[in-house]
Amino acid sequence: MMERERLLSRLRRIEETFELRDAQDRAAIIEGLRADDEDLREAAKEAAAGAMVDELCTDLLALLADTEAPDETRGDAAIALGPALEVCHYEGFDLDPDEMPLSEAMFATAAKALEAAYRAAGAPTLVRRRALEAAVRAPSEWQHGAIRAAWQSDDADWRLTAVFCMGQVEGFRAELVAAMASDDVDLRCEAIFAAAEAEIDEAGPEVIKLASDADVDKDVRLAAIQALGAIAPEGAPEALEALADDDDPDVAEMAQEALDMLLLGDEDFEDEDFDFDDDDDDDDDFDDDDDDDDDDDDDDDAPKKKK
Repeated sequence: MMERERLLSRLRRIEETFELRDAQDRAAIIEGLRADDEDLREAAKEAAAGAMVDELCTDLLALLADTEAPDETRGDAAIALGPALEVCHYEGFDLDPDEMPLSEAMFATAAKALEAAYRAAGAPTLVRRRALEAAVRAPSEWQHGAIRAAWQSDDADWRLTAVFCMGQVEGFRAELVAAMASDDVDLRCEAIFAAAEAEIDEAGPEVIKLASDADVDKDVRLAAIQALGAIAPEGAPEALEALADDDDPDVAEMAQEALDMLLLGDEDFEDEDFDFDDDDDDDDDFDDDDDDDDDDDDDDDAPKKKK
């Protein structure tokens, strides 16, 4: 095993260059994902996301399927696949193959593996959640039932996953607007991010209201301010200009960043500045029972499902 600083340096070099030089680079990513060190795991995820190739995808799928690996490690392996799936899904395979992170065959293999990991009976909850969160980067019909089942669950973590996924898959505008009014701060923040990702215009007035309310939970307020740079509703520039002069330095800084993004016309929205999820190891499961593509999500075998 590489010593920590050397491994971290290699992972950061991969992230910065978007390039795997050799098999040792691939091995470094897997080693980083298996590490107990959070910085190493995060660096490994970033490196994998930016330097994806078929061989690395194969390694990540093997790690996802490794039932002896920690749940968090398996989940991180799934998440690392997300950006490549998104590129392949939206760009298609008509471009030069050398410009794509994955071959068409490997893309299909990864998508099927993530669906299988989500559906695996008895699999750890965290692994199933992360598999779904990665899979929705390449939207597919089966995911609608999975998202609805997660949203209808009484499990707070599954509902958080559902809201994230709603920002990636069309058809959940009403649910996202409703989630923005939740009493659960984490869910509310995730809903704001997802509404921005999905460019839900009708959420704009509420986002401006939350961003401008000094009495609202600070995490919610900061999330709303950041989202204004992506949703860009009418009145957003004026609201952000005022917030950029706020007495709270965190509010002022976030408002200035959002204003810069808005003025530059940058539509890329990332919620990486916030982490509202936890490392829940609860293995309670539910099943969306969506195999028949009939949108019937009433699964008698699904525990913790809201009525």
